[in-house]
Amino acid sequence: MPPRPFPYPLRIGTDICHIPRIRALISKKVPGDNDAQPLDRFLSHILTWPERQHFINRFGRVGKALDDADNVAKYLAGRWAAKEACRKACEHLGQARGLHHIMILPAERHIFNSSPKETSRPRGLLLREPLDPFPSDTIRSNSAARRPLLGSQSDSAALSSFPEPNQNSKFDLDSVEGQFFEVSISHDGEYAQAVAMVPVVHWEGGE
Repeated sequence: MPPRPFPYPLRIGTDICHIPRIRALISKKVPGDNDAQPLDRFLSHILTWPERQHFINRFGRVGKALDDADNVAKYLAGRWAAKEACRKACEHLGQARGLHHIMILPAERHIFNSSPKETSRPRGLLLREPLDPFPSDTIRSNSAARRPLLGSQSDSAALSSFPEPNQNSKFDLDSVEGQFFEVSISHDGEYAQAVAMVPVVHWEGGE
């Protein structure tokens, strides 16, 4: 009797991220920039605007967040690894736009738009359409929003300027079409690692 196929329509992805690299990137001194701009740009490249708003709720605006750069780098390395793990499990997500097809949310829904101190395990959301890294009422200042940051080019060359999301904007989770998936993020020393378990998705009338 031949081997049975795996019985569930699930894909697994994993990724690891070096936390000191993220810390160096977000605290990099760029001539002509203020100290907060590298972090601001990095957030806009890897996070959708609701994720960025959650970051601000948790750590404060980017200038204040840099006062806690070690924990910020640890958090962002975990988010980067989680999104890369999901992307590896999803063949249809390309290198250029994949990060904005993916959201890493608190599993407890009420925490997402709420105050900072309450935490929850993460949960992933795979979006049918990519979500902008800022609300529709915020004007984009550069079209390079989805250029890879950790690719072969230099980190500083990959950065470009973006405004912060509107503090008053609230994200309605029920307004987007997507598929929840399981994600686990772990930290050990200088590394953050994530594993994503993603259902195989066939969108109605689409892919």
